[in-house]
Amino acid sequence: MKYLMCIALLLSLTACYEEDTSKGKGPADGGEEQYQDVTDYSRCNSAGPRPVSVEGTWSSAGRTETGMTSRIYWTFTNRRLYVSNTCSLAGRQVTARVMVPAEYTGDYVASLGTASKTAEINEPDFQLSCTINVEEFAANYYFNNRCLVLQVNGYDRPITLVPEQ
Repeated sequence: MKYLMCIALLLSLTACYEEDTSKGKGPADGGEEQYQDVTDYSRCNSAGPRPVSVEGTWSSAGRTETGMTSRIYWTFTNRRLYVSNTCSLAGRQVTARVMVPAEYTGDYVASLGTASKTAEINEPDFQLSCTINVEEFAANYYFNNRCLVLQVNGYDRPITLVPEQ
């Protein structure tokens, strides 16, 4: 039986893998799939007002070799960060959502808490598990046209999120 699991880690560091329990290939055996970023970055240059605040909803997207997609949404509002991960495969989808307190200023954002949630479809012939984990973090941010770019402390590469409005 194949078991597909998607784990969304801090921000857009998402890893998805398929576990084939009949062949012994899975995370324990190095069976992790490649995850491809499929975020539509053309939205950074789309028509519309340039953001002046981190408040709003932002997203990123990815896909595994087996076709599973993951779209992660970040909503900053009222000193809170709401994060959801929607995983889709074969026309089916499941969403995991969390909320943590947040702090943000003109160029700085921080998660002030941790949260984790898993949502699943668990049927005899179809399993899909979608997880979102938010850890405490601090990041400087800036805007690249209409996109939000986060430079998370401790990570080498910035994370670019596209606007949802």
